[in-house]
Amino acid sequence: MILKILLAHNNMAYLLWTLTKEFDFALEYAEKAIAINPKGIFWHTLAEVYYYGFTDKTKTMEVLLMVKKADESYSAGDELIKVMEAGN
Repeated sequence: MILKILLAHNNMAYLLWTLTKEFDFALEYAEKAIAINPKGIFWHTLAEVYYYGFTDKTKTMEVLLMVKKADESYSAGDELIKVMEAGN
């Protein structure tokens, strides 16, 4: 049951920032997912909200560094770092 709630929060965050551009609400749902389970995929969603929603490279990088501490096997953020470095 907790996994379903966790995924629902994460998916809602993704849908809010990609489909409706409701970045504040997306941020709220991403943070709820992280509060339940601080694994890489949930932090990644938060980083995407900061980068694509708020265009905040500093906060995005902070989040990506936090995810490395929370989940050492996490590597998906490396691609987002490349996107930021390319200026996209």
